[in-house]
Amino acid sequence: MRYFFTLTLVSLLIFSCSKPNNPETVLREYVGYRFQKDQMKSKLLEMTAEQLKQSIEVMTEDEFIQFTDIAKYHKKGLRILTKKCTEIECYITYILKYDITNKATKSYSAEIRKVAKLTSVAGVWKVSDVNNIKTFYDSKVPIEVRAE
Repeated sequence: MRYFFTLTLVSLLIFSCSKPNNPETVLREYVGYRFQKDQMKSKLLEMTAEQLKQSIEVMTEDEFIQFTDIAKYHKKGLRILTKKCTEIECYITYILKYDITNKATKSYSAEIRKVAKLTSVAGVWKVSDVNNIKTFYDSKVPIEVRAE
């Protein structure tokens, strides 16, 4: 009886501590990580596949620093709208909301509708591509636009 109880307890601990590997969870973790300070290239490469992974791999150090510079962005939320999945591929449409600050004041808010392609690589879901569909900015002051 003790053996059965111990085995059940150990199994419960193992399965309750592991992260679910589903496309929605992976996308939320990826977006959450993109809003963190001190992003590492190796971690982003682990989370990505195909086209997105290739574009990160070829970035120079300066390009990667610019890609991960999120000092003025503050995530407000992520809402999943639709999901179309097969066993190896999943397309998720979602809305990402964040504030952009300039010199410690809120400059404006952004709401971006995006579609993410996730691919199952050896049974693990990874973000393959992310595209913007529609962007909406809300500001009480004029937004400065400059060519880069």
